[in-house]
Amino acid sequence: MKMLYAKCDNGHFFDANRDEKCPKCGSNVYTLLGEKKQKKNSNREDAKEKKEEEKLRRLGEKKEKKKDKERIEDNMATDQAEEYISFPEQSFPPVISNESAVTNECRGDTDTQQANRKQSVVKLQGYTGIAQENEDNKTIRFWDKEDTQIEPVVGWLVCIKGAEAGSSYTLKTGANRVGRLETVNDVVLAGDERVSRSEHIVITFEPKHCKFYIQLGTGRSLAYLNGALLCDSAELNERDRIELGGSTLVFVPLCGSSFDWNTSTGA
Repeated sequence: MKMLYAKCDNGHFFDANRDEKCPKCGSNVYTLLGEKKQKKNSNREDAKEKKEEEKLRRLGEKKEKKKDKERIEDNMATDQAEEYISFPEQSFPPVISNESAVTNECRGDTDTQQANRKQSVVKLQGYTGIAQENEDNKTIRFWDKEDTQIEPVVGWLVCIKGAEAGSSYTLKTGANRVGRLETVNDVVLAGDERVSRSEHIVITFEPKHCKFYIQLGTGRSLAYLNGALLCDSAELNERDRIELGGSTLVFVPLCGSSFDWNTSTGA
């Protein structure tokens, strides 16, 4: 039998397996050394548990700070998008010429009145339009036909699946942003909560070659073109299917090889 060391209150050591009390002083009050060691190990385990709890608490605080930072950045991106009011084209940015046409009637006006009447010629990949600044300092785009100020439709998106099923959306020249918020998008899928609020995708009509293109927007949401994941920009063809969020859209072009608003056939 192994020896079980014990220590009495008077400090005497003895084998507890052999004697029930201290053989030197007769004290029956003693402490097993094994119990002291076990208590020491218990304190060590408690300290280890406290250390693990502190580690988990710090990790949770770090995750919360990261979520708060992402939420603030998302709100800032939305605010910046709402302030973006003119020429949202990304793939084909407009080039404003230095020539400004000011009518003779403006020569007697004040500087503010003259600035409100200035018109700049805009050249966008062979497409010529007019950008006129109004009194609110917002830029309004006009089509280059002399008999109208309506920017014509160049195609449509038709929702065949999702919360907006049955709805159709018009596409115009340049970039058409597709998202959930009406204030920052051209094509609005307000009923689909899985669609990004701002620029889930961007569909661009390039008028020089009469072609349509699709690309992912500024968010982190995914989109699919004819069942394949959309990674880079791709050319759109008639009846292509676009999946984003919980919606499926079908692309229907108007302009193309057989029709163009700026050709004689479209006049």
